Amino acid sequence: MRCEEIERELSCYIDGELAPPEHREIDNHLGECAGCRSHVESVRVIKQALRQKLPSQAPPALLGRVRGALDRLDGEGGWRARWASAFRPLGSLGRSSVGILVPVAAALALVLAYVETVEPLITDTVVRHQRNLPLEVTGGPETVQSWFDGKVPFAVPTLKLGPNASLRGGRLSHLGSRDAALLQYDRQGQKVSVFVFDAQGMPLPLRLRAPERRVIGNREVYFDGASGYHVAVFRNRGLGYAITGSGNQSDFIQMISVVVGQVP
Repeated sequence: MRCEEIERELSCYIDGELAPPEHREIDNHLGECAGCRSHVESVRVIKQALRQKLPSQAPPALLGRVRGALDRLDGEGGWRARWASAFRPLGSLGRSSVGILVPVAAALALVLAYVETVEPLITDTVVRHQRNLPLEVTGGPETVQSWFDGKVPFAVPTLKLGPNASLRGGRLSHLGSRDAALLQYDRQGQKVSVFVFDAQGMPLPLRLRAPERRVIGNREVYFDGASGYHVAVFRNRGLGYAITGSGNQSDFIQMISVVVGQVP
């Protein structure tokens, strides 16, 4: 396998989700490639840091929504009958335990949604920001914007990050399975990466993590981070934006305020 193929399968490899043949192929490659071995260890550290931040229980608002959804299904052999039937072989853990299943299922749904959607998004954003891959296009906003035409299935806007930031260029990238345009900026000597991607049909369970949700202007922005990097995620007219950088958190939030102010 080539290094770029390893990168596409990295999350599944670390989580033990690959079939044995593919897993062995990556093992063989890592035995020969010091760069990919270092990359794998970096991703492991970031994923572990994110998992330690998972909420210990589902928020009350989420439990209420899950209960409401289940109640709407409760009719003509609805969810209670199906769950009770499934658990009947467990004897005393049968019907009397059905009430416990609601919060358990809600908490499980929260964890799975975070791990399957948000964690890869944050992890990929930080990992790709850390890697100093060469830019595929350099120049001003018009040059960079036109270079992306036809290479990704959406128009790529170039944003201003404030008076002390300048656009260096961009390259094709991806976040999880989604194509993304990576715009790289220099801001007071520090690199800032802006990922733009098609967010159609993509749930953002970040909204369940209330302490990290901020309303900036008229837009919801979700903040997270790992390994000393800050990440902000927001959506606008079907496009998703994931922005990462380092430094002072309040300064990062101020930069995000400038960015959000440019989208209608």
